[in-house]
Amino acid sequence: MSLKEKIFKEITLAGSGAANILIIAILLIIGETRAFILLTACLIISITLTVLIRSFYFKNRPKKQKHNNFLEKIDASSFPSLHSMRVAMYLFIFTSLYGYLAFITFLPLSILVVISRLILRKHDVYDVSFGFIIGLIISYVLVLLY
Repeated sequence: MSLKEKIFKEITLAGSGAANILIIAILLIIGETRAFILLTACLIISITLTVLIRSFYFKNRPKKQKHNNFLEKIDASSFPSLHSMRVAMYLFIFTSLYGYLAFITFLPLSILVVISRLILRKHDVYDVSFGFIIGLIISYVLVLLY
């Protein structure tokens, strides 16, 4: 594995489910109730929507993954990019709650995570673009409703 791949494997973790849960837990601990509720709802909706889409529309990853059962098939499908969806949600929610400083913090992070998914050959441009757009739409709707 090249140094570039190692670096981008670390960067891509910022869009992972584990990072999402960690951020949600921190928000709960520090008393940021609105951000906690919004990101928790985003997590539930994004995972549900991704599983539904991938259940009916299977698209191989650029670097194909073998699958032998339903859960492996969901993971092996690349559309839409859940990592891109999550970072779009962070970007929108934190910007809407905390303003410009959050935007300049999360925009570069979002871009790096999206690029990491392409470089690691987990997704193509179509997957990350739609994932990002879906993430923005979900978070926009939730912020309007909350």
